[in-house]
Amino acid sequence: MSSNRPTGANDGGALDIGALTRLTSSSDRASDGLTQMATSALNIPTTLGQGIQMAISNAKGIYDLGSKGIKAEDAAYQMAFDLKMDSAEAPKLNLALNELGERDKTNLSRDSLNGIGMTLANDDISSEEFKQGILAVGRVTQATKASYEAVARSARKAHDDLKLGYGDLQNAMGILNDMGDPDDLDFDALMAAIPNLTQLAQNLGMSGTQGLVDLGAALKEAGTLTESPIAASAMVSETLKTLNSAKTRSAFKDAGIDLKARMAEGKANGISELTVAAQAAREVAGDDPGKLSALLNAPQAEMLLSKIGTDGRFEEMRKHKPEEKDSIDALYAKRLENPQSTTETIDNATKRFGDSISLAFTDIIANVNTGLGSLINWGAEAAENNPNTIRAAGMVAVGVPIAMAAAPAEIAAVALVGAGTIALGMSDDVDQRRSQTSPPPTKPAESAPATPPAQSPQSSQPLLPGEGYGGARRNGTPITLPSPPANDASLGSPSPLDPNRPLLADPTTKGKVDVSITFANAPPAAISTRSDSPQVAVTTQTFSAALGPSMNGPV
Repeated sequence: MSSNRPTGANDGGALDIGALTRLTSSSDRASDGLTQMATSALNIPTTLGQGIQMAISNAKGIYDLGSKGIKAEDAAYQMAFDLKMDSAEAPKLNLALNELGERDKTNLSRDSLNGIGMTLANDDISSEEFKQGILAVGRVTQATKASYEAVARSARKAHDDLKLGYGDLQNAMGILNDMGDPDDLDFDALMAAIPNLTQLAQNLGMSGTQGLVDLGAALKEAGTLTESPIAASAMVSETLKTLNSAKTRSAFKDAGIDLKARMAEGKANGISELTVAAQAAREVAGDDPGKLSALLNAPQAEMLLSKIGTDGRFEEMRKHKPEEKDSIDALYAKRLENPQSTTETIDNATKRFGDSISLAFTDIIANVNTGLGSLINWGAEAAENNPNTIRAAGMVAVGVPIAMAAAPAEIAAVALVGAGTIALGMSDDVDQRRSQTSPPPTKPAESAPATPPAQSPQSSQPLLPGEGYGGARRNGTPITLPSPPANDASLGSPSPLDPNRPLLADPTTKGKVDVSITFANAPPAAISTRSDSPQVAVTTQTFSAALGPSMNGPV
């Protein structure tokens, strides 16, 4: 028999489990969908916040990159200034310095190249000669393992005093590095001594590559007569000073020799000034130590000139030419064979790549910094012109945290009222306006003393901890402070809250202070802040700092 009842019904009224399962599943899916929609909606603020944070982070990253780029170019701008170049040429100079750090040039770090450049830069050379000097000093530094600072200082002094061109510097340094016996005085010692001697050598007439080489040869000779590089430098210094002195030249002239003219003639013929002086001294004194001492009157000069004039080693060193394998270029190429140089190359290239990325943002950050600088200056000018406003804001900044840190709520209220009063009513301009608009107080007429009102127990007896506020609320009776003596000038100016009731600490209370504040449209409320109350963990000074500069001053 067929049935017309809908599916899911049966004679016994039993529930169709399959249908119920399908219905429940659909309901769950709908609920899940609504939950996901709600969650997505709730996530909108979070996603927005994350986006803002990402934007700020990216902006900061760009700013940091631009700042690094500006710092990377700073040395180039300083060198351009010393070279009297247009500042617009500084970026090109910066690129040139990067190229000088490449492996086939100097393989030096950018910091080292900056140090060399800052030492060599001056206004009497071209940018091309400047770059030649950096290249020469960099290669000499790598080939000899000397410090770039010492080599750069010697190069600068040789250029300034001996007029040695930077294009000839590498050749001259190569001779100094290779000539003589390294045990006499090594290259590092020469680089340390030369800057102190070039001016004296110039006064004697020494100049150019040969002048620098002669100075190095003299130091090498002195190294065989002394026990330290410092002593060798001192010996050469004394010899140059002696030959430059008017007394010595007068002594030679008395013997019939114009020392200055003879040295100039010798130089024209390729003979060192020191060799000419040694020969002239021997011509006057012969082998007599006494006559030589009378002529020079300088023991160390006598020793050095005697050696230069007799053993021929000095002339040999000054004419020395290094073999190709011992040249600076050959030594530099050999230095590059060290695997460590490859690491240095990678480090330099990585630094250069990072700087190049940073340089792309320098213009943006420079503009930002310009605007930011103007904004900060505007703020500084505003602060300078409105010191009272800044002072009031500072008092609020001090008063509010102190008030909030106090244990009872009453003290926080007092501190806040005091700080607000300072900020709003105590600047000089407010005082000035008050003095201009308010009439002078009139003296009240004398009358018979009034009978004092009866005091409530709360106001006549010492307050117990936590009792002041509740008692005042119950009784509606304010607790007043004792009136100060009229002639006591140390008590400060009247309080703007009530001119007839200055807020101060009575010395007899030993720092215990009762403060009364009457709020508008409310019954009077007494707030007790006693230093002996366990609920009030503040001192008179701390409470004073929250209210104003001094307990004896205005609030």
